[in-house]
Amino acid sequence: MSQGQSVGTEFENYDVWDLSETEIPPRAVLYNLAPAGIGTTEVESLSGYISRLAQEHYLSPVVLLKSSAGDLSELPKILLQNSISSVFAGGLNGFGTSTESIVQVLEKATYRNDIRQTTLLSFKGKLS
Repeated sequence: MSQGQSVGTEFENYDVWDLSETEIPPRAVLYNLAPAGIGTTEVESLSGYISRLAQEHYLSPVVLLKSSAGDLSELPKILLQNSISSVFAGGLNGFGTSTESIVQVLEKATYRNDIRQTTLLSFKGKLS
């Protein structure tokens, strides 16, 4: 500093920093992967969506579903056997209670609200 300069002018060109805490939004457990073909006749099935989502996470579908559930009681008990039977997989795209619970778990874990469109849940009560 040269003689004659005032100390107060030294800091006049600096911005004041806001040091308050920044609110960080909650993070999804799973990728926010959009189901393919939503709104078209070519919509992806729930079983296909689960397979694709599991592949993106390098997990098996059962491990993906178990790790995305906050509480394992949210999932159908058949998934606790570490495999998906062909009978269970066949009904997964329908409108049963297992489908509803899996959709709820996935929508919560991905922060998406359109996963139910990969199923027949909108026809519940209209089809037998």
